[in-house]
This record gives sequence, structure tokens and C-alpha cells, in this order.
Amino acid sequence: MDFLYIALGLNILLVFLVKREWLFEKQPFTILMLCNIALFLLGYLLPYFSIVYSIMVVVLKIPVLSQLLFILLIKVFRKINKIPADTFWTMDAHLMKDVKFNLTFWIVAILLPAILVYKEII
Repeated sequence: MDFLYIALGLNILLVFLVKREWLFEKQPFTILMLCNIALFLLGYLLPYFSIVYSIMVVVLKIPVLSQLLFILLIKVFRKINKIPADTFWTMDAHLMKDVKFNLTFWIVAILLPAILVYKEII
């Protein structure tokens, strides 16, 4: 069951890797946000009502934070440049600014929410 919590908790990172356009289009983004808000609430309610005893249930709080961080990073990046290109499968040197965005998102979207959740700040 812990694997399921981890997979759900990393859903934004998986979407960023596989179906990145969902994060730029309004309807899929809104649907993802609603699902992630539901996961966030489950991350609080399942342990509170003693329905789940796994420590990994708190990982369900991470996706909504990652999605909010994506919004923040994309707004900053758009002021500087444009919509970042997917650089996962390319080694084009002209896309270095996009690589910086992608690397920043991967580091910030994993580390910051995980630290906030596990330190019980959120």
C-alpha cells in the first residue's frame, strides 16, 4: 500500500515527465488540481480518523504543493523567457534555459514539499 501512496504523491512529477502539456492547459490542470486537493485532504483525514496506520499516507499532501510550486515557477519563467520546452529527451544546447527550469522544478517540487510535509509544517 505504501507504493500506492508514493505513486499518488509523485503524480505531478510523473505528469511533468510524461504528459507535460496537461500542466499548461487549463482544463487538465484544473482537474489535476481538484484531484490533488482531494489527495491533500485524504493525507490529513486518513490518519486523523485512524483509518490508515501507514506513515507514508502523508505523501498524499505533496502533489498539491508541487502543483502550486509549478504555478509559481512557470510565472517567473514566463516573465524571463517563454513557456519552457521539454528537454528530457534532447541534448540541444540552445535549450539551456529550459533545462535550468526543468532542473529547478524537479529539485524544488520534490525537496521542498517533502521537507514541509515530513517536518509537519503542513
